[in-house]
Amino acid sequence: MNRFKLFKQFCSTINQADRQNFNKIQDWWSVGGSMAPLYQYNHLRVQFIHEILKRSQKGKSLTGFHSLDIGVGGGILSESLRRLGSKVTGIDVSENSIGTAINHKNSDPELRNDADLEYKLISIEELSKKNEIQYDIITAMEVIEHVDNLPLFIESIAKLLKPNGKLFISSINKSYESYFKLIIGAEYIARVVPIGTHDWNNFKTPEQVWLQLNKQKINIDVLRGVEYDLWSGQMKYSNNETQYIMACSKQNRE
Repeated sequence: MNRFKLFKQFCSTINQADRQNFNKIQDWWSVGGSMAPLYQYNHLRVQFIHEILKRSQKGKSLTGFHSLDIGVGGGILSESLRRLGSKVTGIDVSENSIGTAINHKNSDPELRNDADLEYKLISIEELSKKNEIQYDIITAMEVIEHVDNLPLFIESIAKLLKPNGKLFISSINKSYESYFKLIIGAEYIARVVPIGTHDWNNFKTPEQVWLQLNKQKINIDVLRGVEYDLWSGQMKYSNNETQYIMACSKQNRE
């Protein structure tokens, strides 16, 4: 690898192999497709956000918030946040994912003309350089296991999060249990997600994430373990040996 490529990689969070994998996914919105577990997880994610923000789960409970959804995939969480009243900006580095999210929005009569739900093909570090606005809520759900350069990723988030703003992260723990359940079990045996979706070497422990958050003066307020039950097809809270979800808040430095 020449010096230019090494420098470019050091200054980027984009994992090119995962980017190529996500560019191949065609069934983001197919309930019975390869992304089906995301639908179950999305219910839990939205409930978790409601709980942390102490908001009712009825009606436009997130009205007045501006959310940044990092790694939108097909737009599943972005649309959920918008329907709850939040203004939403969704970003992704996969052309296919952004195209799918935009097409799905445009196919929905309630959303197609909604200027408060927008999607951008851009990385988090590039968006942070623009530094146009800061967000009340930032979500990075099932993202950090697909990015390079975790310190840069968290630093970029910190720049875009308002003081006292809320950050929600969910990811996969780097453990033997996650390897056997999510790679051997989910990819190769049950085939509930495409083979090659995950790389165990890219998984991060909660402690690794905490270390980078702490450097940016972001506190972890709540940390819970979650897991996908292959038998019931449901996401449920458990220990954090397999997956975890956390709610964080940015310290007010003023």
